[in-house]
Amino acid sequence: MIYEKTENINSGKHRVGLVLVLFILLVIVTGLLEASRFDGPVLPQGLTQGFDIVNQSSFILSLSPLTERENLGAPTDPLVPGATHHFELNITPFSTTQAQVVYSGLNKTVVLFTLVNQFDWLAPYKWYNPYIKDIRASGLVWAREIRRDLLHILDA
Repeated sequence: MIYEKTENINSGKHRVGLVLVLFILLVIVTGLLEASRFDGPVLPQGLTQGFDIVNQSSFILSLSPLTERENLGAPTDPLVPGATHHFELNITPFSTTQAQVVYSGLNKTVVLFTLVNQFDWLAPYKWYNPYIKDIRASGLVWAREIRRDLLHILDA
């Protein structure tokens, strides 16, 4: 009987020791997880992608009120022949951003296109992947993409 009481006392000490060791491990692991949560890449703020629109036509084009300006830094002056408009499309990390741009001119001349910065799931930290899509022109001009971030407007 004395042997049994000694065994119970010893097993109680082992339980307290085991609980203490497990508690210390829990505190250490929690601290490591908390610290590693903030070690990820810092998301940059204020990223933009530039696009240039060059008017090589002989017509003055005005930016239409239909232009989506929410994600877009857009010029306010008319696009005169030989001039360039520079747009800055806001970039949101891990998402695709886009804005539709509409120019209008004389005799129902319209140039319509969408500026896009595509998010690439295969390269998630490559922020810049620009292109111009849905390019349409009618009336006295036509438009063509020269590079992914450059559009020329020409006489029809």
